[in-house]
Amino acid sequence: RACLLPLRDRRQCEFNAQVRRSVSLAVFSGLFFVVAFAVSTGTLFLRARLNSHSGSHSAELARSFLQLSHQSAAEVERAAALLRAQQTLSQAHVASKASERKLLVVHAYHGLSNRLRAVASAAALAEVTDRQLVVVWEPDVHVSARLHELFDVPKRLFVLDAFEEALLGGADTDAGNTVERGHNNAVGEWLRYNYMVEGGKNERLEDQVPKHIYVRSAFTLVSRTLVRWQAIDAALRDLRPIKEVRDAVARYEADFGAVAGDLVGVHVRMEANQSRDVPGIRSLGVHHAAGLAAMGDASMWRVRCHYRAFIPKLQSYVARHPSTRFLVATDSPEAIAAISDALGAERVLHTDMHEHVRCAGAEGRLLAC
Repeated sequence: RACLLPLRDRRQCEFNAQVRRSVSLAVFSGLFFVVAFAVSTGTLFLRARLNSHSGSHSAELARSFLQLSHQSAAEVERAAALLRAQQTLSQAHVASKASERKLLVVHAYHGLSNRLRAVASAAALAEVTDRQLVVVWEPDVHVSARLHELFDVPKRLFVLDAFEEALLGGADTDAGNTVERGHNNAVGEWLRYNYMVEGGKNERLEDQVPKHIYVRSAFTLVSRTLVRWQAIDAALRDLRPIKEVRDAVARYEADFGAVAGDLVGVHVRMEANQSRDVPGIRSLGVHHAAGLAAMGDASMWRVRCHYRAFIPKLQSYVARHPSTRFLVATDSPEAIAAISDALGAERVLHTDMHEHVRCAGAEGRLLAC
């Protein structure tokens, strides 16, 4: 049925020809055959059905059929998210064709700041090269929130909460395509890049080639077209936090804004153990693009960021600017205590470390922290 309905983008109909033929046969054979097919094919059936259903009805259809095939709750939600993602990507294709622009799909990885620099650099590149931006922002152990749960997403921006490479179409995902190896690869209308594997980071995007671009990255993109840092900064500032986030910031500003003198922010990040720093990361597996291997060894950087390296600099700053106070953000209660002892507690402001301890760990990240 997915193939028989009028699709805006016929290439999406090529997503899985065998599944589509099976689905069509099942529908025309009656409800009994539809149910039997759903039980036997599970998630693949539901992905093909996205072309003929939308919104909450899609999600309900996905849940009902996958429950018939005894899928777990997580698999049900994943299938529903992929259905929505395929529809959103189809809409992005339509928009790009209407404006005669190519797509730039950035798949953001790792923590919030890593994701934001990848998205901001992609947004700046899309603006300079007149491409339609699509952001893949999958909640995971690094960031459990969806993009719209953090920022007011502009209507012109297409966002996917789930992704599989087959959604791009025209790729043999079982053949070890070069997205996995980290080098650009022309598959159909797509150039593909992977900054998340060894040798892939900083590969230059051939944005002047008239093809769509897909890139996995936790880093600033490197492109053939020059993108100035001012443009990336402007793109980052265009992201407006949602009201709940703005209200939380306002509460801190009310607490700290009345402080006399200068207020200087200090970020001390000392946790070198990636498993403790990102609870649950081992569950992703060794070769996952967001797993431990992709994170790399943080020991060298975290040693440099030890509070002992900050204290002399802060003392020197105070000597030149006696009225200064410091707002310290850190992953270590030890750092708060040491900096307060060295500079005086009255000079050091910080967020509630009891809240930090309460929200630490894999279980804590499930709380509203």
